[in-house]
Parts: sequence; structure tokens; C-alpha cells
Amino acid sequence: MTVNTTSIVSGPYAGNNIADTFSYGFKIEDKTQLAVYETDDVGVETLLTVDVDYTVASIGNDAGGTVTRVAGALPTNYQWLIRSDYKYTQLTAFQSQGAFFPDLHENAMDKLTFLNQQILDKLGRGPVVSDTYTGTLPLSLPDPTSELFLRWKSDLTGFENFDINSIGALAVSDFAKTYLDELTASDTRAVLETKESFTDLDQTPSSLTGSAYKVPSVNSAENAILFLTALSTDNYAHFRDEKTNGKAAGSSVAGVNIRVINTTVVNNITGCSLASNQVTLAAGTYYIKGKAPLNFAGRAKTYLYDTTNTADLVIGDNTFDNGSTAGTSWSHFEGIITLAGSTVVEVRSYAELANASFGLGVEVSSGQVEVYTGIEIWRLA
Repeated sequence: MTVNTTSIVSGPYAGNNIADTFSYGFKIEDKTQLAVYETDDVGVETLLTVDVDYTVASIGNDAGGTVTRVAGALPTNYQWLIRSDYKYTQLTAFQSQGAFFPDLHENAMDKLTFLNQQILDKLGRGPVVSDTYTGTLPLSLPDPTSELFLRWKSDLTGFENFDINSIGALAVSDFAKTYLDELTASDTRAVLETKESFTDLDQTPSSLTGSAYKVPSVNSAENAILFLTALSTDNYAHFRDEKTNGKAAGSSVAGVNIRVINTTVVNNITGCSLASNQVTLAAGTYYIKGKAPLNFAGRAKTYLYDTTNTADLVIGDNTFDNGSTAGTSWSHFEGIITLAGSTVVEVRSYAELANASFGLGVEVSSGQVEVYTGIEIWRLA
């Protein structure tokens, strides 16, 4: 025969849980001259065994034949690849002045062609230099060494192992200089907005236990990394105003109204407590959000007030009703505060107009507890 095919690979074939037979498009003289690979749905590749995992049909056919999976249909998300596996031997002997058998000579030359195709296929699967490369050949490759990188030798005769940790000062390219042209390290840090040194950081890899899924944060002194659980019940407190079913929140006055906070929903913050409508917080950084209803208040807003230092801490958004049409408006506030010492805070609402009946919140009478003012607190540091 002549060898008109240039590929010794057939596939890959994707499984569909129906087909169990797949074709190969090249000639083989024996069933052992195929290599069949099966890749499962998690990417594990297995070299299959003839007559155990598959059977071969149409051996000796110039156009190839078929391979059938013994276990049945190839499952969905599986893959088959078939390639020639001619052994690198020459077992045909020719005697001097013996009879000439064309088929024997042709089969021997065909095998040489198939072997060449196998070698070319393997070469094509690896990196090679270009056809126009005129440097040193062959190129050397060092023995593998754990955790090292490969780089070209300075004389370009091959590769060498390289420890990236040994890199000292790096030269800055002209292109990079067009974006960063500062001449000193301090000026560069100023442009990049980075700190001069983190050598005093307290957080080390040995102290990461229990930090899974937490968020890293730099403390207020900027000398330690903290790992915080964002918006969870760790370091979290929730307080609110609850009334019995059918009871309104109370009357409002024109001006400042101190909101009732009488119930602890949850409190997991050390140094945090509720008493007499006020929350005590220890020194630290907190993310706080709250809200409160107002009725017939005209222009109004709710805010968090520091009674220890007589200062507004977090100002809420503006609300408005016309003072005569029934309806509840809610003012919300949220923000991050840092307290230098133990501080007592309370929720206040400003109302333009007074309402003697239910200015601070109207009851629903649903048979459930009535809920009005609420405040949530997360300790960040």
C-alpha cells in the first residue's frame, strides 16, 4: 500500500452516553498497534488495555477501522482519543538473493513511515526553536528542582534553574518610566499610596487559625492586620424598640425626640450594653446602621448621637410628609465611627411638627409584636 494519511491520531471523541464505537483513520497490522486513552468527567486520563477495555475491528484495512468500548456507551463528559502505537522495532529479515516478496518490502517501508509520523507527532507536542534559529544546538535543560523557575542562560546555550527570591533591585524599563518617573523610593510610595514599611505587622501566617472566610483589615495604628468577619453575628449587636401588639410608639414633639430602645435582639460585642434607651460601646471602630419611623412630622431625620461627648455621630437621610396626610416615613442612617474611649450613644429623631397620638410610629395590630426604632452594630476593630 501507499501511505496517504499524515495523521496517526483519531479523535478526540466526546461521550454522549449512546455511542460505544469509534473509528481510527490509519492502517494497523495488529490490534496492539493502537493506544486508546479515556478521560473521565474530572479530567483523569487512563491508557486502556486491548481486549479488556476495548476491542479492535478492521485490522489491516488501509482506511483504518473501529474500536468498541467493552463497558458500553462512553458516558457524557467523557472523552476518547485513539493514536497509533507502532513499536520501534524492525523484525523483517531479507535474505541475500532470496525471493522478492513486494508485500513484505512494502509493509516494512509502511511501518517506517508510520514510525516517522509518530515521532513527528511527539515533536509537535513540545516547544521547538524556529527553523531560522542559528544559535547553539542542542539546547541543554537542567534537572528539575522543586520551587525553581526556568530561564535562559546568559550565553543562550539552554536553560538554567533560577530562584526568583534571589532577585535584587529591578531595572525599570523606559516604558514603565513614562508612567512612574519619581526618583526616590519615598516619592514612589507617595504616588502609589503605599506605606513605607510593614515590618512591624503583628499578624503572621502562624496566627491565621480561625480566619477562614474573614476579611483582612489594617488597624487604626496601621501596624497590624486584623481578620474580621464581615456582616455576621461575630462582634455584632442588634437593639430595637418593641411594643406589645396594638401599642403605638408614642407621641412626638417638634424638635429633638430621643427614641426608645428597649430590647436586645442579639449582642455579641464585648463592652456593649443597653440601658435606659442608650447603648454603651467600648473604644474601637464600628459600622452602625439604624432607622426610625415618623408620622405627621413634616420635615424630619434620624441620627446617632454621642451623649458622652455631646456630638452627632452619624446623620440620617431626610424625610418629609405634609403633616396632615396619614403615612409613615422612615429615616435611615449608617456609617463607620471610631471611639477613643467608652461612649454612650442614643438614637434621636428631629421632627418639624409634633403629633400627640403616634408621631413616633403607628401600630399595626397584627397580633405580633410592634417594632419601631432599630439599630445594628458591627465591631470592626
